[in-house]
Amino acid sequence: MIRKPKLPVIIPSKMLFFIALFAILAAGASVAPAATSQALRKDVLERLAHLQNVVVNYDMDLDYPPNHRIMKFSQKFLARLKKEHPGIHPVPIVGHYLYACRFSFLHGLMRYDKILLFFSRISAPLIKSILTITPERAESLQYQLHFMKAPIGTIAARASLPNFLPIVWALGLRSPPFPPHDAVPHWLGNKALHKMKFVKTGPDTFSLIQRRPSGYRCRWFFKSKPALELVGQTVSWSGYGIKRFVVQKGQCSDFHKIGGLLLPGRIVETGFVGKLGVGNTEILTKIKYTIGAASNTPKSYLILWPTGSSVIDERINHVFHIGVHRTYLTDKEIFSILRRQDRSGKIKH
Repeated sequence: MIRKPKLPVIIPSKMLFFIALFAILAAGASVAPAATSQALRKDVLERLAHLQNVVVNYDMDLDYPPNHRIMKFSQKFLARLKKEHPGIHPVPIVGHYLYACRFSFLHGLMRYDKILLFFSRISAPLIKSILTITPERAESLQYQLHFMKAPIGTIAARASLPNFLPIVWALGLRSPPFPPHDAVPHWLGNKALHKMKFVKTGPDTFSLIQRRPSGYRCRWFFKSKPALELVGQTVSWSGYGIKRFVVQKGQCSDFHKIGGLLLPGRIVETGFVGKLGVGNTEILTKIKYTIGAASNTPKSYLILWPTGSSVIDERINHVFHIGVHRTYLTDKEIFSILRRQDRSGKIKH
């Protein structure tokens, strides 16, 4: 008997795919579905909710690099400014600064403390500045720590939210641009986040885009796995027939798990002066976060005015002179002080 040779069985490639898929499902394995835009937006909102009580301490390295094109532009601008305002003596900002900073946030209350530790151009004394912003008022104070015996501070009815703090966008608390381009300053919330355009940029990455009426476009970049990370931001602008260009770029790295969130240990922000090049670079390092601190209370968003300081209340055009005891100036206390001040303007205790 003649045996027929066994021919190899040829299976089409599409059939192989379905056989492999059937084997995986039969073995009990499953493929996790990709996260939806709604789920990823929810993750961003939950991250924001966890950061409503946060205190951050860090070092800030601020550099204004020498740039001939920017310097030339600045000199022309400052010359025109001096001509329009003869009493001022503006100078271009250049050099290298090092600060120790503390940023505090509590449900829309903001406080920013910084101490100038180093300036490359001169031997600078330790200069401390404080800025607080609440829905009702704003306070500011700047003084030399060891030499200034009579620092001057101000109280104003309101102030624009700051456009100079990389920590603010890195935490995702608010978006640039800032007044006067925007009519109403605001912290980010549920409504603003839901209005942003969602763009899937990769298997585990996405971005949220906010367009402002003033021509600015802010884009946040996120990584969704293994957990949510805000890895960067880009701000660009176009208008008046000018093609869109980048105003600011930010990048976050060296993430650490803090209070269930992944937060950056290093933040870099680069500012651009149109097409003239890099205007400044800020690098935040040695970042330490405290989430949900019991000591972060509304009262800590009032400045404890130092002894000997003068405080100008711009709302009522009045100057308060702080005596031998450091003093808070709430509106209730201001009303009480006005009733018991002596003729010299010093506060009686």
